[in-house]
Amino acid sequence: MIKAVIFDMDGLIVDTEVIESQAIIKKLKNPGKEPQIKPAGLVHEIGLGRELYEMLKDHYHLDTRIDELKKRKQAYFEKIIQKSKLYLFEGVFELLKKLKENNFKIALASNRNIHHINIILKELSIFDYFKFIVGPSETRRQKPQPDIYIETARQLNPETKYCPALEDTESGVRAASAAGMKVIAVPNDYSKAHIFQKRI
Repeated sequence: MIKAVIFDMDGLIVDTEVIESQAIIKKLKNPGKEPQIKPAGLVHEIGLGRELYEMLKDHYHLDTRIDELKKRKQAYFEKIIQKSKLYLFEGVFELLKKLKENNFKIALASNRNIHHINIILKELSIFDYFKFIVGPSETRRQKPQPDIYIETARQLNPETKYCPALEDTESGVRAASAAGMKVIAVPNDYSKAHIFQKRI
């Protein structure tokens, strides 16, 4: 019996990928780099954690340390989301409401830092639906590593097999699968070309 449901956030609950891309573009233009836009309209690969910054650093020959690159990008991201109107993907609110009405525990497991998760969920007026919110930390690696999902399951406290996870990227599916969870892949316009079948 399913006792809890775990949601990813970016690309599943809300489309923050365009905002993420805008923040990366601002960071790249700061040292005078010309961002290369991918066919999906983004400058970055979605669903990645630290690997994203390593790819950017290598591809654009940035001399900034990974941690500093991440910090500056996050500062741009926060400025943009504070000025942006965020919208839930269709059906998300109805699903959250239905799960809460039926006494399911609801958690969120995201690669986004906790501060920005809280800003986004409060802007969308859904913060109170989540019993637990888990993001990366100094000791908790980002997806595709399973750390975030393992910690989320620990906090929820039902058996892992009773915690299905909803994910929109191959990276997220890999993370939840590695944590021993069943996963429902919900591709979006940016991740529809991802290969999910081999990861589930």
